[in-house]
Amino acid sequence: MSERKQSWINRLLGRESPEARRLNQLRAELRGAGGALQQRRLRARVLELVDLADRVLDNARSSGGGDAALAQILGTLEQVAAPLSELAALEGVGLDAPQQQRIAAQFERSLDGLIDGFKAQLARSVTDRLSLLNASLEGLGELGRLEAESSPVQRYYSVAILRGQRLDISTLGDTDPFGLGLSWTVTGYDGDAPFRIVPCCIPVGEVPVQAGRFAAQAQAGGPEEDLFLFRFAVSAVPEAVERLVFALVIEKPRERRQTFAMVRDLAYRVLDPAGCELAHFRGDEAYSSQTALAAVVLYRRDGKWRIMVANEGFTDGVTGLRRAYPKGYFAPELLALG
Repeated sequence: MSERKQSWINRLLGRESPEARRLNQLRAELRGAGGALQQRRLRARVLELVDLADRVLDNARSSGGGDAALAQILGTLEQVAAPLSELAALEGVGLDAPQQQRIAAQFERSLDGLIDGFKAQLARSVTDRLSLLNASLEGLGELGRLEAESSPVQRYYSVAILRGQRLDISTLGDTDPFGLGLSWTVTGYDGDAPFRIVPCCIPVGEVPVQAGRFAAQAQAGGPEEDLFLFRFAVSAVPEAVERLVFALVIEKPRERRQTFAMVRDLAYRVLDPAGCELAHFRGDEAYSSQTALAAVVLYRRDGKWRIMVANEGFTDGVTGLRRAYPKGYFAPELLALG
């Protein structure tokens, strides 16, 4: 009996797993909350996401990979449920139009990333099936090899991360070594002095000097659009390090009269060892007099590494970062940025 038919029978007889019941509950919640949104386009995108999730799961079940796909889809929809409820609540209290539009636009971009990912996963699963069909003509040995390499329930999409959201990086895929790509656009600056933003990693621990024995250096350039890339083995991070703060600091901001008001399109990407994107954040926040940002925080919790986009700004540069992270180790070259 196929996995798809067995799933239908289990549902009919009330024998569904807790994960399957939770997914059905999430479907109903998202359809209800999404259908109640005032913005027609956003309402349609939420419903489209749920429909695509159903199709991805159905395809995976027909290929015998329903359990793995169920876990991935459940995690994805869980990420959407909370911000969707918050957005619906904000509409209900009559938030001012510009602020509501900004929040809705960020949520829609996150939805777009998830929708594109589900579409890519559907397209890839079809390609995989055709490849396996062709390979079957060449012998069972070759077919078995391709089945292992071309499982249709692998992650073929990038998870959209919202600001303030906390995410266990082990749920994203292979993240050791961990890769973090950063990019931005400088606009509105026409001065003669160079505009240099320095990415840095600040290790934080109970004993800063011990935490400082770990160093992750940013390399200029990276896969696709990244301006800088951090790459290191999370398994090699010493126990003395409680968290890693990835910051962006403007060099000599007072002397050159430069701030993050002149910076747009901040974007961060979590990458696997091959450089493929596992998760992304694309922000549209507008800053004013800030000269340093605590952009991304990687921290330990219950033996696992979690990631959070902070984007916390400081008007006094490195001084502000030191105030926010008193247990952080600040290398001399970072202190010299001014």
